[in-house]
Amino acid sequence: RNTRISAFHFEPVHQYVEMYGLEDVYCYATDYPHNEGGKDPLGSHLARFEGVSESFQEKFFVKNAELLLPG
Repeated sequence: RNTRISAFHFEPVHQYVEMYGLEDVYCYATDYPHNEGGKDPLGSHLARFEGVSESFQEKFFVKNAELLLPG
């Protein structure tokens, strides 16, 4: 509950969640503009999340990082 994991833009996060659970752990982050950050990290994640529940997308892009970056 106190751990958050960011994923590279090329990782199939939705598959990790299907295999291992932990949908409350993964969160969006990027290393853009460095090479490992990709050219369009947000677009890459969004493309992979097509068909993934909106509740998980909300957690991945917003809610799960709130522990790290409280508003």
